[in-house]
Amino acid sequence: MAGIIGMLIFISAIFISKGIVYFISDPVIWLQQIVLKAVLILLSLLIIKYGLKISYTDAGFGKSIVKLKRSRVIFSGMALGALATVLIFFTPAKGVPLVKQLNALEFLLIVVIWSSLAEEIFIRGVIQSYLKPFEHQKIKIINAQLSVPVITCALVFAAMHVSLLFAEVDYYTVAFTVVTTFLLGLLAGVYREKSNSITPAVITHMSFNIGGIIAGIIIAISYKIITGELPPH
Repeated sequence: MAGIIGMLIFISAIFISKGIVYFISDPVIWLQQIVLKAVLILLSLLIIKYGLKISYTDAGFGKSIVKLKRSRVIFSGMALGALATVLIFFTPAKGVPLVKQLNALEFLLIVVIWSSLAEEIFIRGVIQSYLKPFEHQKIKIINAQLSVPVITCALVFAAMHVSLLFAEVDYYTVAFTVVTTFLLGLLAGVYREKSNSITPAVITHMSFNIGGIIAGIIIAISYKIITGELPPH
């Protein structure tokens, strides 16, 4: 049920943002993403206060109650981001067209910072807080015992990225994105649960995006040195 509600909220945010952008003449290509994430943050804050009726601290906006290794939080996210880029490069996947059209500053502000913050406030702030009473219920995945809130939020987070299909992104890219964001969702969810704060989740999410772009740069440079040409995608 929480997953369905989460997706309905996300879809609502998409339609609201499209409606806002519709009334803007000649909008830049990335404007809807900025508006979408702004709407998502606003809806999340309203749901926390008036829907869940909990404090923002209880929703993860406070300091971490457990000190996590910052290097682990950062590098685990970067490793997953690098994996996503490698999968896209060495397969028929073509990547996300919108991301390719962003310059370095736009990528940093829109993808790394703004999108990561908005999605974590929504997923780990709203949905995982709503599911907190079920933290004691565990499901074994490989050798890890993960809680129902962590797994549910990871599924919703991955499902959100299926919307890339409507942005004319190829199936390979969408599939790899869904898989890697599910893994990222598990990681961010565990950090949120252990620390009782969304801060580590936001950091590992940002690191995921940074790791992806760093891996892309390394692959592009290597490809150029070996072949004398830039990668085809």
